[in-house]
Formats: sequence, C-alpha cells, structure tokens
Amino acid sequence: MTDHVPAAAEGLPNLNRRSLLAGLAAAPVVAVPTLTVAAVEPTRSAQERMNAAVAELKLAAAELWPDADIWRESYGTPGDKSEALPVMFIVGRSARVCVVPWTGAGLYECRETKTGEQPVYWVEKTPKGYRCAHWWKGKPQGGWRRYSESQLSLVRVLEG
Repeated sequence: MTDHVPAAAEGLPNLNRRSLLAGLAAAPVVAVPTLTVAAVEPTRSAQERMNAAVAELKLAAAELWPDADIWRESYGTPGDKSEALPVMFIVGRSARVCVVPWTGAGLYECRETKTGEQPVYWVEKTPKGYRCAHWWKGKPQGGWRRYSESQLSLVRVLEG
C-alpha cells in the first residue's frame, strides 16, 4: 500500500482548460440595461460661444494672476475682411507711477489722476498747482490746462 493522502477535491470532476471554457460559454449572459440620456443643448450662436469662451478665459486668468487689475477685450465685427485678428484680450497689472520732483518749468510726462492718461505737457508751477499745455515746435499749443498737485503727477522729466 502506498502512502496516498486523498485530496480534498477528489470527488469533483476532472477540470481542464477545455471543460472550463466550455462551461463558461454555456453560462447564461446577464444583460444589464443601460439608459442613454442625450443631453440636448440648445444651439448657440458664434457670438454666444465667444462670450462663454472669454468668460472662461477670464476665470482662468484670474486664477493665474490674482493681482491683475487691467481687463480689456475687444471683438471685431463679423464679416470684417481685414487681415488683423478680430479678437483681442489683455490682462495686466497697472504700472507703478514713479513721481519725480519739480525741477522747474519744462516738458514732463505727466499722469492725470482722474483718467490715468499719461500725456506729455509743458508744465509750469503756479501757487495753486500746475499750468500745462501741449508743446509743439518750441511753444505751447492749444489752451492752458490747470491742475492741482493732487490731480497731476509728474512721472518723468523730458526737457527742462
């Protein structure tokens, strides 16, 4: 007699690859019903899609540059045949204004506090502030404009 230890699965039928694959092929297939929901999105015009894209671009730019304070966008008119790109989007930070001291009458690049514009003026000092005029060919042009010191900052001395 041999020292044969019966296996726990001796009573099972003999399994091999062929019988396993045949058994799997004969097994019933359970079909799971699926619901197909088609999201019907209303048709949007090109301008509406452009506005949505610019709004998304603004959100992304605000995340990337949270301290940006200049936001400008411009769109060309549809059908414009110019070669220039009809869409422009600008994000930026305002430049710091460096104020220079008064050094006497002369040409200065100025910054108007109210509008933020930076014109070049011939500037003269008055008891109430500044007297400014555009300068052309060595003499003031147009009328004189008067600004208080809080309304006008001297950014750069050009001549004087």
